[in-house]
Amino acid sequence: YDRHTDWFKPPFGFPALEFSSGKTRQGRHMPNRAPPFGLNPVVPAFERASRLATALFGCVGASIVLIEGDLVWRSQDPEGRWPLKAAGAEEVIRTGKPIWIEDLRLDPRFRHKLPEGFRPFAFYAAAPIRLADGGAPGVIMVCDTKPRPFDPDLAARLEDIAANVADECDHARTVLRLERSEQVLQLALQLTQIVVTDVDHERQRIDVTGATQIFGRPFEYSDLLHGSFGKVDPRDRDRVAKAWKDYVRDGTPYHPEYRYQVDDEREIWLSTLSRGFKDADGRIKRVVSASQDITLISSQPGSGAT
Repeated sequence: YDRHTDWFKPPFGFPALEFSSGKTRQGRHMPNRAPPFGLNPVVPAFERASRLATALFGCVGASIVLIEGDLVWRSQDPEGRWPLKAAGAEEVIRTGKPIWIEDLRLDPRFRHKLPEGFRPFAFYAAAPIRLADGGAPGVIMVCDTKPRPFDPDLAARLEDIAANVADECDHARTVLRLERSEQVLQLALQLTQIVVTDVDHERQRIDVTGATQIFGRPFEYSDLLHGSFGKVDPRDRDRVAKAWKDYVRDGTPYHPEYRYQVDDEREIWLSTLSRGFKDADGRIKRVVSASQDITLISSQPGSGAT
């Protein structure tokens, strides 16, 4: 812990009582701002962490502080009413090290008058929120109007809370990346007229994504009870079935092109690539397939030239 630093800049403080109602002095309501880095889903975790730190330290308050460029976001001040700068958090993020300032008032650098509407405090500590990629988007900080001698146990607990918050942030960022990847994939599948089917025989479930309109209607697991090749044109059915048997027997790539009966009035050409996943007994328990409508993009469907 850096217990003696020269970087702190005024002003600091928690809002005076007249600021606690969620309104400015003029009585205007200030809307909440979403936290940066796409971490809005983690706000409840931020609030829990702040309450835990406040109770653990028995102090005036605690807050998660996130910084992105010039934007400073605090979990206890989502309206943005507090000072624009967060020098303490900025230094912790820059160094990657927690800090503990026992009493700001004993340091001549901090003997100043805080802006009207803010009450001074003496004790300040903060720990970085370190993410899995090594970055630190913010800190968890605690402060109090009373001095607080350095306590290694409390300092360690503050870092533990920061680590838990980091886990929540990593999870939210992973979910966000997956959601965006799914959106990009869906768009690509639609543009290329590809539908992906995931057949799970253990759960007796089939998931379909992409250009699902290719099949004409929702494809359900019960459809397999009538045979996997029921809608394949009779002229291609034996060839497609043999291709699957060859794949199951010796792993020959399954990638046939065939005519598919969408409904009574429409038939299309499909190119399908499938892969099966086996259980410990060697039985296929799951099949993932990608089928593309090649009716318009292949000059000679079924010729193998696609």
